[in-house]
Parts: sequence; C-alpha cells; structure tokens
Amino acid sequence: MSNAPSTTGVIELDAQFPDQDFILINGEEFPAKAVADTTQWPGGSMSGSTRRGRAIVQNVTSPRGWDERKGYAITGATLIPTGNPLADFSIRFEFWDPADMPPWYSFAAKYFDESVRFDPGTQTPRALGIFHPVLAAPPIRITQVVVTNATGIEKDDTGLHFCEVSFKRYRKLKQAQAAPAAAIPAAASSQPTAQDAADLEIQQLMKQYGLLAGPVQ
Repeated sequence: MSNAPSTTGVIELDAQFPDQDFILINGEEFPAKAVADTTQWPGGSMSGSTRRGRAIVQNVTSPRGWDERKGYAITGATLIPTGNPLADFSIRFEFWDPADMPPWYSFAAKYFDESVRFDPGTQTPRALGIFHPVLAAPPIRITQVVVTNATGIEKDDTGLHFCEVSFKRYRKLKQAQAAPAAAIPAAASSQPTAQDAADLEIQQLMKQYGLLAGPVQ
C-alpha cells in the first residue's frame, strides 16, 4: 500500500488495514522488515512474521471541543466551539526474540528519548511525523505527535517482551470557529423581572449572549 495520502485526502487501504504491524516515524519503519521467520514463540501468533516484532496502535480518539452554555428557564443550550482538545493514544511494541532488543533501543534513542524532546537549542517541542493507517484515516487524521510517556521493556508469562510509548497529537494553535448562528431562537414570552442586583446581573449576562429578547428591566 502507499504510505502517502491519495489525491482525495483519504488514504488508500488494503487487506492489511487496520492490522498493519509497523509504524513510520519521520519516514523510518519500525519494526524493520526481516527474513521470513517460522520460529514458534510461546504465544504462537508471530510464526511466519516478516518483521522482528510489531507495533499496535491503542486507544486513539478524536475529541471535539464544545462549551455548553445553559440559559435561565430555557430548555436546551448554546454550543460554542472551544477548539478541539489534543488526542492522546499509545503504541504497544512487542518482541518475541531478545535479539530484537538492540534495534529497538537504537530507534527509541533516536525518536523517543528525553534528550530529543525539544528542537536543538530551543524549548520548542520536537514534533514527530507518524504514519499508521489507524492514525491517518478519517476521522482521526493524526500525522504529527509528541511523546508524553514511555515504559521499560517487560516480559509476560508467554515470554513475549513488550513496552508502550504514549503520544499526544501535535497541532499548532489556530482560531476556533465562531458560535453557530441562531442556535437558540430569541424567546418570545415575557421575561422575568429582576428582583435584586443578582437577578439583574444574570439577566444582563443572558442578554449579552442573545438569550433574552427586549431590554433588561
């Protein structure tokens, strides 16, 4: 399959999607390809793999930002776009042969180490280009990330070695859209009369956000 987006903005998917067992960081594949391996490991499922390990994308989401503003004695609410939160997800790296550890440590030192957290000589986060079909396809569309956490290598009861690296989507700040027009129509009924300073202040705020019709009493 092609690693580049198609001209329509939707990546081309093949029979491996979404089970692609490697990722690309800044264009570098990991785990790298290896000769066909028919060695059985305790879990069994890695037999015949053409890679010395695998990378599994986990818990990826695409959160959307909305501020829900409720009015006084009004059913419903106004939704104000606040800008989308930055998505968090993790990648689990699995290895079934201790001989595969050295390539992992070299790759991790190059891209995930604390020493490469910032661009050289600055406090600017070093964004990493990332590609995996699960991340690149709609509606996720994550192409740049920063590292937020990493675990050490562990070994499970089957003999499988694994670790996890956590990421946060990197996206430059940009202006959020304006509030949806006429989300809640102006009320046609009579409005409550302010009985004290607190009620008057509430009505003034409601008027400011277009939730009341007519002058504040």
